[in-house]
Order: sequence, then C-alpha cells, then structure tokens
Amino acid sequence: MSFIYARNLKNKVYVFADSKLSVTPKDEAQLIKILGKKSYINIRALGVIKNVIIDEKICIASAGVLEDFNAILKKIDLNKNYDVHEICKYALDIHLKKDMRTDFIIALSDCNNSKLFEIKNGEVNEVQSSWLGSYECFKKFQIIKHDDEVVGKLTGYMDEEMKAEFSEETIDSYAFKETVNAKIDETVGGYIIECFGKNGEFRYNEQISTYTEKAHPVSSDGIVKIYDNVFDGGYTYHVFQSKTNYMIYISQLEKGIIYEPHIEDKNYDYLRFPKLYNVSEQEFLTIIGIESTGLMLI
Repeated sequence: MSFIYARNLKNKVYVFADSKLSVTPKDEAQLIKILGKKSYINIRALGVIKNVIIDEKICIASAGVLEDFNAILKKIDLNKNYDVHEICKYALDIHLKKDMRTDFIIALSDCNNSKLFEIKNGEVNEVQSSWLGSYECFKKFQIIKHDDEVVGKLTGYMDEEMKAEFSEETIDSYAFKETVNAKIDETVGGYIIECFGKNGEFRYNEQISTYTEKAHPVSSDGIVKIYDNVFDGGYTYHVFQSKTNYMIYISQLEKGIIYEPHIEDKNYDYLRFPKLYNVSEQEFLTIIGIESTGLMLI
C-alpha cells in the first residue's frame, strides 16, 4: 500500500508520495535473492520513489505492485514516447491486464495547460486532484486539510496581504506530511517525496530536514534541540533540487543517496531504488554535478 496525493492548482501541478516499501513474505524472499540481503535491507530502510519524473514535463505516480510500475517506466523509456495521452493508454492497459491491482497518476506540467490524469477503477479520467493507496490516510488528510485551526496555525503570523497570497499548496503539503507521520497505516511511511511542476518542468525541490525518533523538551534557557545524532535515533538530511533523480545526503552517516535505476532484474530494472555513496558531502556534490556554496551541514 502507499499514499499519494496530486493536484492541478492554477496551472501548477504537484504530486506528493510516501516512499515506504511494503512487500509480502513471498516478494521479500524474491527481492533478497535478486538484491542480496544487504542491498535489500538498505532498500527497506530507504524506500522507493513512487512519483517519478519523466522527461521533465511528466511525472508518473503509482500505488500497487512494483512490477507494474516498472513495466510502464520501461515501456516509456524503450519507446521514447513522452506523449501524455499515449502514456495514459500504457497505464490503463497495465491497470486492466493486472485486474486493477495497480493505480496510476499521470501529471503533465505545461506553461499554459497543465493536466492531471487518474487511472483508477478501470478508467482514465482527467481530474483536478487525485489520491491513490490508503483510504484511511486519505480520510485523515481531508480532516487535517479542512480544519480551520490548521489554517489558522499556518497563517497566524501573517498580515492580511500575506494571507491573500497564501497558497492552498502549503495546506496540502502540511496535511500530507502530518498524515504520513501520523502512522495510521503501517504500510505508509518513510520519506515524504514532493514533486512540483511549473512552467513546463517538474522538480524535486531542495530542502534540509531533520528526522527524530523522540520529542525533545525545551531546556531551561528556552532552546529546543533541533539536530539529533544517530545515537539518539535521528538524523539530518539534505535533499538537492533535481529535474531527474531524487538525491539526498545524510550528514551523520556521511552517505549520499541517489534514487535511480540500477537493479539488474527485468521486473525492477527501471524503478528508482536507492544507490548509496559512502563519501563526504563535498564529494557527493561533485558526483551529482553541483558546486558547493560553502554552506555545509554539520
């Protein structure tokens, strides 16, 4: 299971997804055989990208069976066909042939006419918003999104002019993060992957985030501990802006991660699984072709 939410909002389209990999015992045995136990453990810990950027203008998201997602990514790449309507036909064909076990969202970022298509319940429909995966998560998302207290919390510090420019996108992003982090569905979790399409291009935006296993009290001098270390069960990670692969550096572990196709198996060879690089952040910046600004994580 997964939780995915997408929306076409005033010609800006975005697709949010969790990254948790959930497999049956039978699939787990198969993956361990293919990947080796160490690689499998890394993938279980770091997940898989469920909202993949295709040719910059198109993002495809999937909830269901990994092999089905791999099949559509492979077909697009081999045919070099980036027409959104043809891709919807590919998705519907897979969806129907596999007894609707896997659903898809196809998003097009266009300067003048962005579009969002949902392949679900045996049909292709153009929509303004869509969700896939866990219904329990979607219910929670809707509750948070339409809670007046949440909107007040997000806009409380703003003056009237700022509130007028306040984007529903921010509410959607907040509600999605809160939903995934609520852990109401054990098959949903991991990193929250946000993909934004504007002016004909999709991007994974740059961000610096911290993950903690436990709450931290305010100290006597009013300071809250923000950055955990790995011994506290937490870590800090830097997501780099990208129009292709999702890329992260985890400072405490001194590991870079690029989610890219690298598994040599016909059922998984086009999926964006994590590939680890045991290097310093400066070395990782060189690998991914980004010049250092001098601002490094500590």
